Amino acid sequence: ERLLRSCSGLRILATSRRALGLEGEYVVPLAPLPVPDPGASTMESIAHIETVRLFLDRAAQAEPSFRLRPEHVEDLADVCARLEGMPLAIELAASRIRMLSLAQIRERLTNLLPVLSRGRARTERHDSVRATLDWSYEQLAPEEQALMRRLSIFSGGCTLESAESVCVGGEGEPAEMLDLLTELVEVSLVETARSTSESGQAVRYRLLETVRQYAGERLALADEATDLRLRHRDHFAARCEGWSPMLRGPQVAAVLPEIEADHANLLAAVECGAEVPTNPDVILTLASTVGLFWDIRGFNATGRRALESLLEADHFQEETDGRAAVMGSAGVLALNQGDVPGARRWYARAREISRHSGDERAEARALHNLAICAYHEDDLTEARRLWECSLALARKLGFEQPIAITLNSLGVLAAQQEDHDAARAYYEESLELKRKLGNRRGVAVTLANLGQVVGHLDREAAITLLEESVALSRELGADANCAFALRQLGNLYRTGGELQKARPHIEEAHELVLRVGERLGEAESYRALGNLSLAEGRTVIALEQFQRGLEIALELGNRQEALTALGQVALAHEKAGNLSRAARLLGGIDTMQESFDERLVADSRKFTHSLFETIRGQASDESTAVALAEERTKGRALTYESLVAYALRPMASDGPSAPARDDVVSPSRRSDEFGSDETTRGTRGG
Repeated sequence: ERLLRSCSGLRILATSRRALGLEGEYVVPLAPLPVPDPGASTMESIAHIETVRLFLDRAAQAEPSFRLRPEHVEDLADVCARLEGMPLAIELAASRIRMLSLAQIRERLTNLLPVLSRGRARTERHDSVRATLDWSYEQLAPEEQALMRRLSIFSGGCTLESAESVCVGGEGEPAEMLDLLTELVEVSLVETARSTSESGQAVRYRLLETVRQYAGERLALADEATDLRLRHRDHFAARCEGWSPMLRGPQVAAVLPEIEADHANLLAAVECGAEVPTNPDVILTLASTVGLFWDIRGFNATGRRALESLLEADHFQEETDGRAAVMGSAGVLALNQGDVPGARRWYARAREISRHSGDERAEARALHNLAICAYHEDDLTEARRLWECSLALARKLGFEQPIAITLNSLGVLAAQQEDHDAARAYYEESLELKRKLGNRRGVAVTLANLGQVVGHLDREAAITLLEESVALSRELGADANCAFALRQLGNLYRTGGELQKARPHIEEAHELVLRVGERLGEAESYRALGNLSLAEGRTVIALEQFQRGLEIALELGNRQEALTALGQVALAHEKAGNLSRAARLLGGIDTMQESFDERLVADSRKFTHSLFETIRGQASDESTAVALAEERTKGRALTYESLVAYALRPMASDGPSAPARDDVVSPSRRSDEFGSDETTRGTRGG
């Protein structure tokens, strides 16, 4: 300070864990180094990133023979991302390459601190992250140490209000919280970030994961962890009470960013509820609300694991209405993953509880969801019966949300049976009611379904409806429905010959279903990609895409999707000139169709008849036409397993290339489903 006052032209560049507090000081916060996306999979995508370059440089110093191989790129990207750009942490992790593979380092980072040291041989202050954090922690006042410990209970950070609610007790009071947080920010132990919520921008506070794990150890040593974990759980349960009606109404888009910011905290709260047997009704309400959020955002695997763990806990075995609601949520997430039997089990148990308790609203929801299961299991008669029972019960109660949702589902059924007039009437009545109720997610679902039906008559009107569905789905973060609408848009552009417009829509739809883990949607996306590749003349690629869709249908046990995929495989062979193979596949499909309700295979029969006529029309003479008919007869003798194995064989030409033609396939539709409440996102119809 004396130098700066004495030398007017002097400038000092200094680094410090906190500001020096000098007059005229200009503070430039140093952010962590940039990190790669955890899912990065190619050398080119990560080679330029500073954390990767630092890791590779220090790894080569530790082990000169180390070379990054392409199959280890994902491991390295995840290691750098989990170390959050901290140079010391990256250097220390890289030094472990002498003893551990990249995959082993990645696996061990679930417990960061033991990995991020140089072992017993070196004990200087910066030779381990723990030593560095020990020194920083010891510089804090007791109340600052207490807050640092307690902030470790939050996953992904928190707001000032959450910190005040959960962390106050003993040292510190709410009035002091801002000052204490400010001190931790100034000594670089807590980061700040701005997030957007329905009330505007909010500042969030978080510990880097390495610091959080260290603070968590200190919390356990102070014997505060159990009590604080329960306070954290109860705080977020109370937050969910306010969020729940917003998720179910027109404010859903406004509240989603706020919930998204605390997603990790909500998951931790549900997991705590599964482990600690207190306040079961509060925890079930929390789980039901978070389950609805998981459904909207497509967090199917994460959410299902958490909800099923909760439902299996010994202290949650009493058959209450709250437990039934969580069962409904678990069923929704299972169905989103394509696990129809798993969904049916939860829905059936939820219905039994509602029948015994006399909760007719809950029973209407359960009947509707059981109908979706029957639909996916190709039992259209039972699906209609259950939907009509649900609709009658909802009308009796004046329960408008399920009325709107069930009307949409009956539209799906009518569209499946090619009764487009009835389907359009159901969809339009459903859409009108959903708009009235402010059910914006339901509006997005029904817009997509209506666009598909209208597409048979008015292409431009269909595009308008689908684009509105896409825009609304994007706003809500409803990725699965967005993918469905994008796929239908892409198909419309493809059949209209606008292939350059079609590809980005279909590719984005594919990326979205991969992101949310919706397996049936993934199978349908491979079908859409295959049809586009055929239109572009890329027959071999199209076959591989159809075969991948078939493999997913087989994994899901979805015979109807498998039937459609088999037809596309036959089409690819026809376009490649493999007429004999196409004919034999059609014969196998003929036999497979016999096992379905005739209403489900009307489109498939038209498709196979048209395709065989095309194949026969390419026969060079009568003997070739007879041979092709014989191949179809041979195909009819194939078992289902043999048919599938034959369809999955790679491309091999058995004849001259045939001219490409467009195809007509059985489309999919989306039906709403009830989960933790009446407005959960729709899943696919057949």
